[in-house]
Amino acid sequence: MQPRIPCIGDARGCEAQPLVDGAVMILASEANVIRGVRPEDGAAIWQTPALCTPVRSVPENDMWRVNDHFGMLSTGVIDASTHKLYQVATCSSDGSGSQQSMSQRMYVIDTRSGNVVATTLIDATSNGQRYATAPRKQRAALALWSHNGIRFVLIAAGSFTETGENATGWILAFDTLDNQIKAAISTRAGIWMSGGGPSIDSDGLIYVGAGNGPFNGTTTFGEAVMQLQLIPPTATAPAKLTVLHAWAPYSDSARTCANAQLTQPKAMISNKVAGDSAPSDPPPGARMPMTPECGAQWGDQDAHLSGTLLQRFNLYLTAGKDGIGYLTNISNFPDSHPADFANAKANCAKVRMYQLGWDLGMDSCPASLPGLNRFPGGKTRHIHSPLAQFLAPDSSLYVLAFAENSPLQVWRVNQNGTMTYVARGTEMASSQSTAQHGGMPGGFCSVSSNQGADGIAWCAIPDGDANRTITTGRLVAYDLTSFAGGRIRTLWTSERFVFSKFSQPVIYNGHVYLADYAGSVMHWK
Repeated sequence: MQPRIPCIGDARGCEAQPLVDGAVMILASEANVIRGVRPEDGAAIWQTPALCTPVRSVPENDMWRVNDHFGMLSTGVIDASTHKLYQVATCSSDGSGSQQSMSQRMYVIDTRSGNVVATTLIDATSNGQRYATAPRKQRAALALWSHNGIRFVLIAAGSFTETGENATGWILAFDTLDNQIKAAISTRAGIWMSGGGPSIDSDGLIYVGAGNGPFNGTTTFGEAVMQLQLIPPTATAPAKLTVLHAWAPYSDSARTCANAQLTQPKAMISNKVAGDSAPSDPPPGARMPMTPECGAQWGDQDAHLSGTLLQRFNLYLTAGKDGIGYLTNISNFPDSHPADFANAKANCAKVRMYQLGWDLGMDSCPASLPGLNRFPGGKTRHIHSPLAQFLAPDSSLYVLAFAENSPLQVWRVNQNGTMTYVARGTEMASSQSTAQHGGMPGGFCSVSSNQGADGIAWCAIPDGDANRTITTGRLVAYDLTSFAGGRIRTLWTSERFVFSKFSQPVIYNGHVYLADYAGSVMHWK
């Protein structure tokens, strides 16, 4: 039997990644219970009570009723210098567990003892919005911002209801000095990051990508990739978060076919598209004619669901539901204005674009934006997982992308600020899904190596549709030392387990940890 470490109080267990601080591994559950265990064997060290009542799984926040509770949805962050864990919990303010009673609190925990150091209600105002007045989904991992000895924890969030008066995303700055929210921006567009978090460069600038929502580039940032600045407080001025630059590939209104006539099927599109780097050997049977579709659902394409900072090359890579990767130069960060959407090609030329979803076979930036409204090969190719990186012994930097209903892909980042497709794996995510357009959410990968040598990608891959059903999955180990023949060699495959749809493998001291959806964290050594 595979060793398992219990996540307490919830039938599904932990969606937050395990975190390690020295001799303690932290497990934060959907029941808002946090455990400290020994990393080597999972033996208990300490455990909190339920820090607050979690919200129940109800149709308003869990359409397909796959969760048990909504508690600690996101991965926290540890300040190793103070041995403090910062963890957001979704709480029921009146104990009823209803969506209407939803609020979020930041818990500060001493990682050595499990003692609660502080608890703070998350609330702020920005752009005419207030955080606490609507149910927020805080899925993105927290990030620790540090500059000149000043430390903030960055919080990114969206809303359960993505349209309407109170629908907005948020970026908030939590001051570790006095455990208070000191600055916030309401983006009017959800920030999800696929379980990952905001990126922070060596100058302290912050990078996130947003999903659907309106865009004007000043107060609303729908479908935008953003560069932000946090200015800490002084004796005479409060802290401030500012969007320095924001670029968006399109407006949501243009995606819904409001003025398009696309009722006739298009001819089959060739696999290679001018200007795009896409592999030319899609899996057998994947190619079929694609017909652009119209409808309101195409206004929910979330251009930037995942992001990773490639600091060495001054690049930030994002991707979303279209399976398209957007590579942005952070040294010369572009901007969009609403008028730019009338000339899609000129607007898209401000970044580089790559087809990270498998077998897309289409123009990544068509002159008529509803041309993106397709199911390539009849499947969704959404990027719902973090984009992992691998630095090889020869200093080559690679990015791993594992889209829905796709194989693992490896891309090399080049010195000139471009990327080149290198290889793919053989396992397909959601290969057993019976849903009309395949399954969700693709593969979740982490990388281990011995100072760059002996690189291995550890990828959690669903068998079916992990969005609408409880499904099984596997952990697959891939060889990153050779990409001969354009293939990534499979080294090992685990037995099947109950798949957790937003859990990423954690590798520590030669051990691999992965949360399942059966109330535990699996442990391989």
